[in-house]
Amino acid sequence: MYDLNEKVYLTGHGRTHANSLITKLFSLLCVGMLVNRKTGEIIEVDATVQMDLTKKIFSEIFCGENIHDENKIIERITSSYHGSSQKSIIVAYKECLNKFKKLNPL
Repeated sequence: MYDLNEKVYLTGHGRTHANSLITKLFSLLCVGMLVNRKTGEIIEVDATVQMDLTKKIFSEIFCGENIHDENKIIERITSSYHGSSQKSIIVAYKECLNKFKKLNPL
C-alpha cells in the first residue's frame, strides 16, 4: 500500500464545458494526485475521465514531475493536451499545488 507518512493525497477540481463527456458523466473534472511530502514529486495521478488514453496522458504529463514546477507542468498540459478540458486541468492542478503549499510551506 501507500506509506502516507511520506506521501499525501491531494485533489483539485475544475469545471468543464457543458457539452463535454466529463460534465455529462461526472459534473466536473476532479484530479487526484499522490505526492511525496518531502520532495514534491508527483507519484501517481487519476482523474474523472472516461477514456483510458486520457488517463494515460494525465500520467505522462504529471508523474515524475515536481508539483512545484508550475510553469513546466502548465507548459506540458498546453503543449500535450488539446482536449476541451485543458483549462479545467490547469485549474485542478493549481488547486492541488495550493493545497500542497499549505501543507509544506517553503
